[in-house]
Amino acid sequence: ISNEIDCTKENYYLIEGTYNQEEIKISGKTIEQGCVGTNGNGFFEYKLIMEDDSTLAEGSFNPELIFTDSQLENQNVISGETYDSDKEFYLKLPLIQNSKSLEISKDNVILSEINLQNIGAEFCKINWYQLKNKMIKKFNIIKKNLSKLNSSPSEKEVIIWIKKHYPQS
Repeated sequence: ISNEIDCTKENYYLIEGTYNQEEIKISGKTIEQGCVGTNGNGFFEYKLIMEDDSTLAEGSFNPELIFTDSQLENQNVISGETYDSDKEFYLKLPLIQNSKSLEISKDNVILSEINLQNIGAEFCKINWYQLKNKMIKKFNIIKKNLSKLNSSPSEKEVIIWIKKHYPQS
């Protein structure tokens, strides 16, 4: 029996941020394809908070340091350096349905709470001039067609007529 996971069918949250002077600033949050992997270890904690306020995933990481430690398969000693960092850090979290937020803390003090429910949502640019002209055009068509009726239609009749002729409205 194989326990290998097909990472092409997996997704995870990728959080990008910086840590500077006891403050975490988030610069990006996306959903990426692949297996989540690990985030290392350190003095900073993270918790994946669900909509019912339970914690489903948690761990630790260290945005203050860059580790260049490595070890070859046949070596018994880890070699490398550790450097202070003010560069961007990356935090990977499992993509779990009904996730609400991510809390990042140090020494039990919450430094950041990131909303995970709006990842993938994008702002759209609205051309208000075009939208206004389309609405005026629709209104004039509706007005013209309703004026063909012999009596003044009720609000309910107008709504029924609009839904019949403009089902996407």
